[in-house]
Formats: sequence, structure tokens, C-alpha cells
Amino acid sequence: MPSTLFWEELEFVGSRGKDFRIAAQKCGVDHGQKWLLLHGFLDSSCTWDSLCEHLVEQGTLIVAIDFAGHGKSSHVQSGTYHFMDHVADVAFVVHELGWAKFNVLGHSMGGAVASCLAAAIPEKVHRLIVIEALGPWTRPTYEVVPNFVQAITKKAPGTNRRIFATIEEAAQRRSEGNIVNQLPIEAARILCRRGLVEAPEGNGYVWASDSVLLKPPRQSIHEDHVIAYLSHIQAPTLLILAKDGLFKQLWDLLCGISPFGRFGRIIVHLIVLWVKFRYYVLGVETAKKHLAHLEWVVQFGQRKRHVKKLHEVVLGFGGHHPHLTEPKLVADAIRAWCLK
Repeated sequence: MPSTLFWEELEFVGSRGKDFRIAAQKCGVDHGQKWLLLHGFLDSSCTWDSLCEHLVEQGTLIVAIDFAGHGKSSHVQSGTYHFMDHVADVAFVVHELGWAKFNVLGHSMGGAVASCLAAAIPEKVHRLIVIEALGPWTRPTYEVVPNFVQAITKKAPGTNRRIFATIEEAAQRRSEGNIVNQLPIEAARILCRRGLVEAPEGNGYVWASDSVLLKPPRQSIHEDHVIAYLSHIQAPTLLILAKDGLFKQLWDLLCGISPFGRFGRIIVHLIVLWVKFRYYVLGVETAKKHLAHLEWVVQFGQRKRHVKKLHEVVLGFGGHHPHLTEPKLVADAIRAWCLK
């Protein structure tokens, strides 16, 4: 279903040089309550279309950004993307908008960027809302060097990018899932509105996102750095998770018990000990991947304790993109929290 909102195109030039452009969309009234929306990895600002249909009210101004390398924003020429550069880009946009106070809403990677932004300019962020995220992804120490080696040796897809004959074909492919989970076809169609460009050969469509994004990043972020940022957040913070989202496997394994509750944390800790035994003592190589994921789950739970004014809402369903698949549920959760 096409969006009924009127979106005005914006661009902000200069965050990484005189020709570097950060694209965005705006809807609402300039004098209204200000909302900054930040999308997830490989998505674009149109990821918010469905949610905004439910969220926009009279007297609201929304600006939704395309991160560098996504949507209609510029691609880097350096051959790599650094997470903190995205944070700097958003801070540049806020400065250009001249906003003194605003709410920031981010999904996945956008939620991670929003977390760091709220820490960097706490005097400007009125409320922080993060969906399926709380700070950036980190890697175990033993993965740092192998990840860097991959970053400097792995080639981006480049000219081998898949060409889709039609937009619908691309939507069907996106609905099958990427690095996270599957999507309903209607949600995938929404992402394709801004996520595709015509192929240079003129024989179809390719993803608008920069293929360099698929390379491992050259820089790794340490968990201590994430904790430092989260500890500096002053704004009231709403964390929205879905049971069938990022942590679906654990929710299923624990039969619906929260992996972040007291009892759930004990079970997860015991599972981590068992996986470490299998990897370090028994030498089961496949356990290494499970260990990295479990350790990140433990870290995510610990992160929540460092955000001063955190409120958590867990949706029974919605996947990793609940704002796309269940926009009314997410909008109701946000509205109820804001009214408290």
C-alpha cells in the first residue's frame, strides 16, 4: 500500500567533504515536536513509512535519514565504512537542521547510532527509542584480527551484483531474508521503494546500498567503549524487542522465558559454560560460532543495566523489523511510553 504521507526530499552536503551528500525525507510541520528516524543496516528511510502512518499526529515534524551508502545518500570513496562516522553524519544533520531538542528513534544499526548520538549530545536528545538494538555490535577479542584480515582481503561484490528484472522480483528476494530474518512481502515492497536503482545496463534494478557495506569493517568496537557511551545517555530510553527478533533462538530454547530476566540469565550462563567446555576442552569447532553469539547475548543484557532511565517493551511477535511488520503495535508502545 502506498504511503499516504507527503514526504519532502532533503539533502545535507558537507559531512565528509564538499560533495558528500546525506539524503533524508521530511514530513509534518516545521514548528512541531521533532523526531529524527534512523534506519537499519541495508535499509533506508522508507523503512519508517508504515510506522509513521500510525505515529504522525498534528504538530509533529519527522526527518528520516538515509545513512551513507544507503538509499539516496552518497557512497564513500575510501573503500570502507566506520560505524562512528555514521554517528558523526547524523550529528552534522542535526546541526544543519538547527534543532535544539528532539526525539530520536532508531532500528537495529540505526538504534546503535541513536544510542551513541544520545550519549554525545545529551542536551539535545529529549527521548531515545531503540528497536532491536542497544549500542553497536562488538566482536570477541579472538575475532578482531581475523576480521581485519578479511576486511583488507575480501572484495566487495562490485560488478557481480544481482540484477532484478522487476521491482517485484527484488521484493520477493528481500522477503526471503538477508543477514537477519524473513519479511512479509508487503514489508519487502516498502523497502524496495527507496532501496533500488536502475541497473547501469538499463536492463533491470540493483540494490541502491553500496556493495562495500557487505565487507567486514576495518575497525572493531570494544565492549568497554559501548558501555561508556550507554552510561552517558541522559534521556529517558525505550527499548523495543520482539520475541521472534534478534534473540528468537534463545526465546524458543527457553520456552518463552526472557533470556534477560533473572532466571533466564542463569540458564544462559549455564549454556555458555557448556558451550565453552565443548569448544575449549572437547575441541568442537562448530561451538565457536555459538559461543560468540551467546557471549553477545550476555553482553546485551549487561548493557541494559548501564542505561539510567531504561524502559523495556517485549512484543510477542514482529520479527527483527516490528515497525514494518506490526507498525500499530510499535506505535501504541511508543505513544503509551511517551504519555507516562
